[in-house]
Amino acid sequence: MDVSSGDSSTTPGFNVILEPSEYLTFHLQSNASPQSKLSIRNTSADRIIAFKVKTTRPLRYLVRPNQGMLLPDGSASIVVSLQQKDCEELFRLDPSERQTLNDKFLVQSIYIENSFYESVRTRGSKETADVLTQMWLHTDKSKLSNKKLRCRFVQDSIENNGSKVQLETQPTATYLSTGSRDVSISPRSGLSTSHMQSSFRESNTETSERREFKDNELNTKSSVQEVASLRKKYDELVAFTVQLTAQRDVLLSDLEKTYPFFSHLQRATTDVQRHKKLAEEGQSLSSLRNRKPGQTSNSNSAEEVQSTGKLKSIQNTTAFGLFHILVCAILFFLIGRYY
Repeated sequence: MDVSSGDSSTTPGFNVILEPSEYLTFHLQSNASPQSKLSIRNTSADRIIAFKVKTTRPLRYLVRPNQGMLLPDGSASIVVSLQQKDCEELFRLDPSERQTLNDKFLVQSIYIENSFYESVRTRGSKETADVLTQMWLHTDKSKLSNKKLRCRFVQDSIENNGSKVQLETQPTATYLSTGSRDVSISPRSGLSTSHMQSSFRESNTETSERREFKDNELNTKSSVQEVASLRKKYDELVAFTVQLTAQRDVLLSDLEKTYPFFSHLQRATTDVQRHKKLAEEGQSLSSLRNRKPGQTSNSNSAEEVQSTGKLKSIQNTTAFGLFHILVCAILFFLIGRYY
């Protein structure tokens, strides 16, 4: 089991005990979905711990529960299920091929405050899961304790010369530490070449474990940054919508202010048409009177003077109406321009 943590005063470290501590064993059978149980225990006397279980093959395994909280001296049982279709694929592999598999689990743990635990424990399971997920996204990585477990696959009950034997796909070589590199030494001289090659392959893949989990952390950070960027764009869109609404209200207000101007303009246009009609009627009346025979020159002169006076009054009225319209138009234009 690989253990990586920060300062023991800020990380759970060895207060988290896993059982099993190194391997999760899955017994392969046809048309089955094998399970492996993992027990996690908090040995701290006064600190509450939150835990989370991650895997390098999330589509192959089902982990329930995959996160939770442990009171001092508390424990939890986790069930890890291997999907049936993946079990069928592994069942058909040779034992030497199953040795090359590099499936791993990572158990992360962190101390949490009592106030946080009290605020979460009364909620429903879904709300609790959402709160814990948000907590893990904003957790300081230096306060995490990480423990890794590997997977091994056992094919049970196969016949070999009339007796039942059990084949285990676990490492068959003992590793001796030589500084920065692991060297495998065969415990039996009768090991096949394929077993030795598989052992060396496992030792070479050990160096990639930390890199894989680091990539997972980078992916998580990238997802958080994308969510923050989308939230920022959403806020900008809301602000822009509010601004457009304010501009619409201003335009509606200006339109209401200009409505009296259009009303006056319409009335003025009606007056102009009425005066024009009166002028045409006056001209018609004058021409008809001039054509009547048998009237004296005095009466004709009087009628002409009267008609001329009417025409002048109509023309003066028309002129006054046009001037009035022009002045109103200028005033309303200035009001609409500056207000």
